Amino acid sequence: MVEKNSQDPDIPKIPEPLRRSLFDPIGNRVVVFFGNGISMLAGVPSWEELGNQLLDFIFFDKQYIRYNVYCELQKIPTKEKLSIVCEKIKNREKQNYEAILQKQIKEELIKSKDDNLYGELYEYISSFETSYITTNYSSGLLDLKKHNFTEFDNPGKFKDGDIAYIHGEITDNNFNNLVLTVEQYLKTYKKNSKINNFLEY
Repeated sequence: MVEKNSQDPDIPKIPEPLRRSLFDPIGNRVVVFFGNGISMLAGVPSWEELGNQLLDFIFFDKQYIRYNVYCELQKIPTKEKLSIVCEKIKNREKQNYEAILQKQIKEELIKSKDDNLYGELYEYISSFETSYITTNYSSGLLDLKKHNFTEFDNPGKFKDGDIAYIHGEITDNNFNNLVLTVEQYLKTYKKNSKINNFLEY
């Protein structure tokens, strides 16, 4: 048995009003919406940290940019930084772009993730036994093999046990839906987009 690190956060019990709502026999529905903060508790990089790590990757590992450009890119907001980094990789790697980007993101995730705490956190979220919507890019709930990945074409079929990754996630099946760049954000949330219609349902 792995000893609990004294710095690991305590996972709180489900508040009683929420528990009553989650297990309401009348059938009132609660959908859990969460972001990357859940995974960050277990050491998964934040979007800002991921942006900086990918910037390091294109400067130190790939040498796609000069030092002065690297220094300037360190100062800009995360979405813009990720947009430029992704564009640099795409321009250089062409058809290998997605494979290289996915591999690097997975490496950054594995490098800092506490597997025991990560599993414990997602078992806790899974115990709500409802449906889930997330902007998280790590595949914690899917890894438990208890939940179904949901497409956005038919929100009326969204049911308990389903999970909607509205910003995509890093597994092979869903990586091409990952929302990293400004262009991808604008496309994802434009009027009458699948995700907007799904969230408004």
